[in-house]
Amino acid sequence: GTVAYAGKGIRAYGNLLIIKHGNDYLTAYAHNQTLLVEENAAVRQGQKIAEMGSSDADRVKLHFEIRKDGKALLCRLTAQFRKNTAKSMTVCIHVTADSSIDCVRNMKSSRT
Repeated sequence: GTVAYAGKGIRAYGNLLIIKHGNDYLTAYAHNQTLLVEENAAVRQGQKIAEMGSSDADRVKLHFEIRKDGKALLCRLTAQFRKNTAKSMTVCIHVTADSSIDCVRNMKSSRT
């Protein structure tokens, strides 16, 4: 995809990344501590794009959304984490031939 937005100008989302996938889909990743990509950058599957954080939130969390044609789909994920733990999360998105979307999440935990 291509990074359509990278910044903190949208209230209540903290450091936000929005990635455009073709003409129809967007994914949004909110409350990041650090953004590792800039607007207009091409990103690929498996690339680290941000570090989770608590920007504009009361605890470390990731807010994730998929949008099709500007409308939020039912696949929405908010993961919250305790302080003093490092978490990595992989969100796998599968778009089928009929444009339905399956979401799978895989979280691993490790202490810092």
